[in-house]
Amino acid sequence: MRSETKPQVQTPMFEAGTVETTRIAEAEIILNGNRVTADELVARHRSGNFGEMNCGNQAAMNREAIASGKGLVSSAFDLGLYAISVMTNLDTSETLVCDSSREFGRVTDFLGAAFSRKRAAES
Repeated sequence: MRSETKPQVQTPMFEAGTVETTRIAEAEIILNGNRVTADELVARHRSGNFGEMNCGNQAAMNREAIASGKGLVSSAFDLGLYAISVMTNLDTSETLVCDSSREFGRVTDFLGAAFSRKRAAES
């Protein structure tokens, strides 16, 4: 019997705030054999493990947002058949766990609502 080693989670670098996991993300985690939970992905995200699928300078942008306490921290985790994104808006203390490739509209709503709340708070 082969046991899988789970990634070590380090000390959180920021608060996740309110966490919403979409039904599609929950279903994909189950279909992937529950080898990881949404809570574990959020913990990895908060500890600075931004996933296997982060591209370009996203890690640097995440570190900058964490240092300033403002903006968006984004991670993307490869689950094999599926990819799960975890996004935290540090300005509103909200985190979304979703499949951003299948739920583009939900991601747009999350970012738009967070931007609107930030602008309202600033005025």
